[in-house]
Amino acid sequence: MSIQSSSISRRSLLRLSATAGAAGLAGSGLAACSSGGSSGNGSASLRFMFWGADDRVRRFQEACDLFMEQNPDIEILPEFGEIGALETRMSVAMSAGNLPDVFWVHGNLFPQMVAEGHAMDLTDHLGQEIRDEGFTEAVLGSGAFEGRQFAIAHGLQSPCTFAKVPVLEELGIPVKTYPDSYTWEEYAEYAKRAHEQMGPDFYGTDEPTSTGYYDPMRAWFRQHGEELYDESGGIGFTEGTLSSWLEYWDDLRASGGAVPPDIHRDDDPFFQGAPMIRNLSAFHMRNSNQISELQSLSPEEVVLMPLPGNGGDGTDNIFQFPNNLAVAAETEYPEAALRFVDFLLNDPSVRRSLARRSVLRPRS
Repeated sequence: MSIQSSSISRRSLLRLSATAGAAGLAGSGLAACSSGGSSGNGSASLRFMFWGADDRVRRFQEACDLFMEQNPDIEILPEFGEIGALETRMSVAMSAGNLPDVFWVHGNLFPQMVAEGHAMDLTDHLGQEIRDEGFTEAVLGSGAFEGRQFAIAHGLQSPCTFAKVPVLEELGIPVKTYPDSYTWEEYAEYAKRAHEQMGPDFYGTDEPTSTGYYDPMRAWFRQHGEELYDESGGIGFTEGTLSSWLEYWDDLRASGGAVPPDIHRDDDPFFQGAPMIRNLSAFHMRNSNQISELQSLSPEEVVLMPLPGNGGDGTDNIFQFPNNLAVAAETEYPEAALRFVDFLLNDPSVRRSLARRSVLRPRS
């Protein structure tokens, strides 16, 4: 498979599935973290780019502060925003040769990034500047190409379903726990019930196609015995399966079970702007690692459930995938960048800090 052609086919598919434009970049540049660090006096100044909402920004600002306290010769300059806007910004930065020194890897750009030499080859740094104890071959595989390592996972996630517990209780909708899940038919029934019982301005679920979030569609293909991509990097699903997915959501939008596309365009659909958080829908489809941020945005208890499938059997085709971290090949400060990556992945102090801010209220 050509890594370049894989990138092209992925971008084409995203254009097909996304009907709403990316939200504007919020907070695209941020001064060095507020406490600790060199505040411009260090010998190295690293740009660090990631995506997420306010809770994630606070947690990673604290991580930056901790690093600069331990490494006063290095300044960290975080940059953050909504994932779709950052994808565009990263594409421009690759073309201009101006990538951040350390950054979260947008999966759609990774093949092109490696093919064009924008990501540092980390292979010889594993076990040296970057400690790799506990990183299995399966976890490292997503950041590797042709036996070389270009990115390293800093977290695992899976597409799932979120909901506010009081809303489900009011509607008489059961909570499902792994390995059980709603069927897609049940999910549509519950989404329509939410609209019918909660009023015309309340909907059942957000609609992933309108936000460009294609992982639920990928799960749908796998549950039908197909794949998003085949082994050669081409389209791995049939026209009939794609049509059934689009028709499913057309029906939900028409019935009020899914929010209209214009609501998704009002705000960032991933965090603060999610219809569930704005009390506009009962369900929210997104990645499992967003539970702490979504809970911090909601005064009511939020529950995480498997993505819909074919009952319990359907969850077997729900996949896990990593969030990857990379270093720009063009960085002026490779030693400092590698030290920062090792800190984010391995330092006990940063793990304790991020864990403290991620504690969820226990379910009653």
